[in-house]
Amino acid sequence: MSLLRPLGFGWSHAVSTTVAVIVALYVAYALQLESPYSAATTVLVVASPIHGMVLAKSVYRFLGTLVGAIASIALVALFAQTPELFILGASLWVGIFTAISSLMRRFRAYGAVLAGYTVTLVALGAVDQPLQIFDLAMARIAVVTIGVVCSAVVTIILLPNAGNADLPGKLRDAVRGVAGLVRLAMSNTSDDVFATYRRDIAQKVQALDTALYAASAESAAVAAKSGYMRRAIAALFGLIAAASSLHQSSAVRRVMQDAPAVPDEEAHPVPELTVILRDLFDRSCKLFSAFAADQDQPDRHWKHQIASLREGCTAFQSNDLLVNNEKAFDAMIVLNRLDDLLDQAVILGENLQAYEDKSAKPIDIRLPYHLDWLTALINGFRGMLAVLLLGAIWIYTAWPNGSELFSVTIPFCTLLAASDRQQADATAMFNGAFIAAIVAFVCMFGLMTQITGFPLLALTISPFILVGGYYQTRPSTAMAATGFLIFFMTFLAPRNPMEFDMSAFLNSSFAFVFGAACVVPIFRVVFPQNHWRSALKVAGEMRRSLAQTAGNSNASRLWRWEYLAQDRLASIGMRLPLSDRRRQKLINGGFATVRIGREMARARSLLADLALDEETHQKLRRAFRAVRNVERQPKAAGAALSQAADRLYFFVRESPVQQNENGRLLRAIGSLRECADLISQNGDFFAASKWRREAAI
Repeated sequence: MSLLRPLGFGWSHAVSTTVAVIVALYVAYALQLESPYSAATTVLVVASPIHGMVLAKSVYRFLGTLVGAIASIALVALFAQTPELFILGASLWVGIFTAISSLMRRFRAYGAVLAGYTVTLVALGAVDQPLQIFDLAMARIAVVTIGVVCSAVVTIILLPNAGNADLPGKLRDAVRGVAGLVRLAMSNTSDDVFATYRRDIAQKVQALDTALYAASAESAAVAAKSGYMRRAIAALFGLIAAASSLHQSSAVRRVMQDAPAVPDEEAHPVPELTVILRDLFDRSCKLFSAFAADQDQPDRHWKHQIASLREGCTAFQSNDLLVNNEKAFDAMIVLNRLDDLLDQAVILGENLQAYEDKSAKPIDIRLPYHLDWLTALINGFRGMLAVLLLGAIWIYTAWPNGSELFSVTIPFCTLLAASDRQQADATAMFNGAFIAAIVAFVCMFGLMTQITGFPLLALTISPFILVGGYYQTRPSTAMAATGFLIFFMTFLAPRNPMEFDMSAFLNSSFAFVFGAACVVPIFRVVFPQNHWRSALKVAGEMRRSLAQTAGNSNASRLWRWEYLAQDRLASIGMRLPLSDRRRQKLINGGFATVRIGREMARARSLLADLALDEETHQKLRRAFRAVRNVERQPKAAGAALSQAADRLYFFVRESPVQQNENGRLLRAIGSLRECADLISQNGDFFAASKWRREAAI
């Protein structure tokens, strides 16, 4: 039980952060370190209300600092007498690790950033006294170690197992939300309402992934079985995609229009096929309602429901009413949709069951994620250019506080490289630094000159850290509050003995604030973010990955491809504002891409062992080749798919086939026709030349 939980999320984080800062500062004072405030700054950087996050971030901060310190020693040893080569080497190091961090996720990326910018904190401080580089490197490692250890210990004591405790609740929320989305997709809901609800549910599933990461850092038992949970999370994303395809499908709408919620056979006779499909829909809704209602229901219950639904789908596939029925292909498309829902439900249920089973074998699954190589190169080049420009200013102006300019600008340039709001976050950081300079001046020369001893020092700075820590937990002020806390402690720079030199304070404050101000134009001028262009680039990669998937008959890796596509969809969603109407076109086109990939794999599987005539085989091969070229000729791809579906239908009518093969052929025809419809409905998304023209505007 957490001691601070009654205070609420914001204040519990603020109190634990303040306590950790005071403890780290006290330990650094006790060990008589030269810059004890750096230990407190480390606490402020790694602070989190979930101690699993603190542990993970602390480990990577230590490793990144260690690598950066070793690089600093090497740079000073090689180029101490040639400042130009020293700056060039530092710029290359920062650029390389900034680019590497852009290709990583979470705290691995943070560790790479630390490895990069630590050279500006350690090596540049030894330019005038190169013989002290080893001592400076060891001092940096010491303060970082004290900071991460104090932060971890305090968080474990005050906020124990927060991530592990939150995981079940986040899991229930995510499953309940996805189940609600599936039910919503089966109703006549407007596109805007569905898109809004889908966005909220996708955020819940992403939050579940983050909670799993934190819980894995806290608990070895959770980490050992995290693979099952990651697979379940992938299934939840798959259900979101399946629900989206249900909602967007014109075939589903045509079939369900014949099935009123309360059918009246006398006034509105309902076709028998529609009645059967409606029953399958209703039973599927009950299945997902059961998933959402209680995670602890007996295993055989949901398994029995899915087995019963499978039997219903198989029986429907062989129904004699499908022969020469104009609704047959729409019905098969709906059946394919239900089949996808059941596939994902099985994966979800089995992995949640294995996660809860103490006897299950530990596994670790690494899911693929989108790698933006161009953005990584841009971020690396920006970091390298910033070091070169600031280095040139420092060398040719001989500014005594030049190293302090580096110690602000370069870390922020590298840290903010991973942000989706680089310009806004850079401005927020500057605002936090500016406010911190004013508050630190008042605190130092108005309050700290009147006190003596560590207890009064702790009492003096605690209110400022408390307020900053609270505002760190609010999304609208998090970045500015982080900047305030880091700069506030840096401006005060408490030492033993304390020095109250106003001119030195003003010089250092100006260097730090000016460095923070330099970050803003760097992100505005040097390859500024263009979210629309980057979203189009991600969409292009989705189209190209579809072409590769269409040419690969190996369906066993389909779920990994789908997860990667969904990760790219999330990237598009985060980069574009909700008010941008083009955003919905890209999102719908992305979901259509996932749908086409799955339907092409389904068609290949259904047709794999069937004896077809040569002309039908030729039409099918042409259709699969056309899909591989969908980015260049989307209309031709749609036409080839329609022709292949028509040829298959002709084969069904004219050739004697067994009843079970007839059902498989009809489902394959439904898949091909749906792919053609999806390409036609999302023509703008698949017309790459149109998007290239818009990106160039």
